[in-house]
Amino acid sequence: MAKIKILVAEEHTLCCEAICALLRNNENIDVIDQAYNGKEVLEKVSKQLPDVVLMDSAMPIMNGVEVTHQLRKRNITSRVLLITIYENKEVILAALRAGVNGFISKNATGSDLVSAIFAVSRGDFFLYPSVAKIMVRDYLQDLKKTMRPDHLS
Repeated sequence: MAKIKILVAEEHTLCCEAICALLRNNENIDVIDQAYNGKEVLEKVSKQLPDVVLMDSAMPIMNGVEVTHQLRKRNITSRVLLITIYENKEVILAALRAGVNGFISKNATGSDLVSAIFAVSRGDFFLYPSVAKIMVRDYLQDLKKTMRPDHLS
């Protein structure tokens, strides 16, 4: 099995280094580079074409959703796993429209992160359970609003 090439994009140096150290402990993952802002992500991804970009949603210069949109406009096929503390419907929907391949919470464990990376690298879509819960809850609320009252029972 070929190693999964990862670019880690996180604005906080300590967090970025900790994520990289965690991922380097997995023999199937190759951390090829790090980026600390959206502009850097675009430059490095265009040159290195990682399999997966693990990207903070709140990057400086250009946030993770904007970077993903730009990557897709450039037809770059690297999978994007957005790591976020912002678990709300608006951010999730904007990211989906931009072309992300998954969401992982900053509250996740290291093993959750590795599982999410493997999932998106093989072409699956990954939603961390708290993100999935928000999406299903909001979908069901929207569904109830559009249904006639006699169909709700």
